[in-house]
Amino acid sequence: MNKDVDIAMREWWLGELGALTEKVMKKEEKRQERERAKGEKALGEYRSYADIQDAYGCGAITERQYDRLMDALEKRNIRPDSLYEAKLQLLSEVYREQQEILIREKAFREAAKELAK
Repeated sequence: MNKDVDIAMREWWLGELGALTEKVMKKEEKRQERERAKGEKALGEYRSYADIQDAYGCGAITERQYDRLMDALEKRNIRPDSLYEAKLQLLSEVYREQQEILIREKAFREAAKELAK
Protein backbone atom coordinates (compact mmCIF):
# COMPACT_ATOMS: atom_id res chain seq x y z
CA MET A 1 0.00 0.00 0.00
CA ASN A 2 1.45 3.39 -0.88
CA LYS A 3 1.84 6.08 1.78
CA ASP A 4 -1.03 8.26 0.52
CA VAL A 5 -3.48 5.36 0.74
CA ASP A 6 -2.08 4.36 4.14
CA ILE A 7 -2.58 7.90 5.46
CA ALA A 8 -6.09 8.06 4.01
CA MET A 9 -6.97 4.73 5.63
CA ARG A 10 -5.66 5.89 9.02
CA GLU A 11 -7.68 9.10 8.75
CA TRP A 12 -10.77 7.03 7.91
CA TRP A 13 -10.04 4.70 10.84
CA LEU A 14 -9.72 7.64 13.24
CA GLY A 15 -13.11 8.89 12.05
CA GLU A 16 -14.64 5.46 12.64
CA LEU A 17 -13.11 5.28 16.13
CA GLY A 18 -14.50 8.72 16.91
CA ALA A 19 -17.98 7.71 15.71
CA LEU A 20 -17.85 4.48 17.73
CA THR A 21 -16.78 6.38 20.84
CA GLU A 22 -19.70 8.78 20.40
CA LYS A 23 -22.10 5.84 19.95
CA VAL A 24 -20.86 4.20 23.17
CA MET A 25 -21.24 7.49 25.05
CA LYS A 26 -24.80 8.07 23.78
CA LYS A 27 -25.79 4.52 24.69
CA GLU A 28 -24.51 5.04 28.23
CA GLU A 29 -26.32 8.38 28.51
CA LYS A 30 -29.60 6.67 27.53
CA ARG A 31 -28.99 3.89 30.07
CA GLN A 32 -28.40 6.46 32.80
CA GLU A 33 -31.52 8.40 31.79
CA ARG A 34 -33.62 5.21 32.00
CA GLU A 35 -32.21 4.39 35.44
CA ARG A 36 -32.84 7.95 36.67
CA ALA A 37 -36.41 7.82 35.36
CA LYS A 38 -37.01 4.52 37.18
CA GLY A 39 -35.65 6.07 40.35
CA GLU A 40 -37.80 9.20 39.99
CA LYS A 41 -40.93 7.17 39.37
CA ALA A 42 -40.29 4.95 42.38
CA LEU A 43 -39.61 7.96 44.63
CA GLY A 44 -43.05 9.43 44.06
CA GLU A 45 -43.50 12.38 46.42
CA TYR A 46 -40.18 11.90 48.22
CA ARG A 47 -37.31 13.99 46.84
CA SER A 48 -34.53 13.62 49.38
CA TYR A 49 -32.99 11.41 52.02
CA ALA A 50 -34.49 13.68 54.68
CA ASP A 51 -38.02 13.30 53.23
CA ILE A 52 -37.71 9.52 53.35
CA GLN A 53 -36.25 9.57 56.88
CA ASP A 54 -39.06 11.82 58.11
CA ALA A 55 -41.73 9.59 56.57
CA TYR A 56 -40.18 6.48 58.11
CA GLY A 57 -39.65 8.20 61.45
CA CYS A 58 -43.31 9.16 61.80
CA GLY A 59 -44.55 5.78 60.56
CA ALA A 60 -45.89 6.99 57.21
CA ILE A 61 -43.90 4.27 55.40
CA THR A 62 -42.83 0.75 56.32
CA GLU A 63 -39.27 -0.51 56.54
CA ARG A 64 -39.74 -2.27 53.22
CA GLN A 65 -40.94 0.97 51.61
CA TYR A 66 -38.04 2.80 53.23
CA ASP A 67 -35.55 0.35 51.68
CA ARG A 68 -37.24 0.58 48.27
CA LEU A 69 -37.21 4.38 48.39
CA MET A 70 -33.55 4.48 49.42
CA ASP A 71 -32.69 2.21 46.46
CA ALA A 72 -34.67 4.50 44.16
CA LEU A 73 -32.83 7.54 45.54
CA GLU A 74 -29.52 5.85 44.68
CA LYS A 75 -30.75 5.09 41.15
CA ARG A 76 -31.49 8.76 40.66
CA ASN A 77 -27.78 9.44 41.25
CA ILE A 78 -26.63 6.75 38.82
CA ARG A 79 -23.00 6.64 37.72
CA PRO A 80 -21.40 5.09 34.64
CA ASP A 81 -20.91 1.35 34.94
CA SER A 82 -17.46 -0.23 34.85
CA LEU A 83 -17.96 -1.83 31.42
CA TYR A 84 -18.72 1.59 29.93
CA GLU A 85 -15.61 3.06 31.52
CA ALA A 86 -13.47 0.16 30.22
CA LYS A 87 -14.87 0.57 26.68
CA LEU A 88 -14.22 4.29 26.73
CA GLN A 89 -10.68 3.83 28.03
CA LEU A 90 -9.90 1.24 25.34
CA LEU A 91 -11.31 3.40 22.56
CA SER A 92 -9.37 6.42 23.82
CA GLU A 93 -6.10 4.47 23.94
CA VAL A 94 -6.55 3.05 20.44
CA TYR A 95 -7.50 6.50 19.11
CA ARG A 96 -4.40 8.12 20.64
CA GLU A 97 -2.12 5.38 19.31
CA GLN A 98 -3.56 5.66 15.80
CA GLN A 99 -3.36 9.43 15.91
CA GLU A 100 0.32 9.28 16.88
CA ILE A 101 1.04 6.86 14.02
CA LEU A 102 -0.78 9.13 11.58
CA ILE A 103 1.20 12.17 12.72
CA ARG A 104 4.49 10.26 12.29
CA GLU A 105 3.46 9.00 8.85
CA LYS A 106 2.53 12.49 7.69
CA ALA A 107 5.83 13.88 9.02
CA PHE A 108 7.73 11.07 7.28
CA ARG A 109 5.84 11.76 4.04
CA GLU A 110 6.68 15.47 4.21
CA ALA A 111 10.34 14.73 4.94
CA ALA A 112 10.47 12.33 2.01
CA LYS A 113 9.00 15.01 -0.28
CA GLU A 114 11.63 17.51 0.90
CA LEU A 115 14.44 15.05 0.26
CA ALA A 116 13.11 14.29 -3.20
CA LYS A 117 13.41 17.95 -4.24
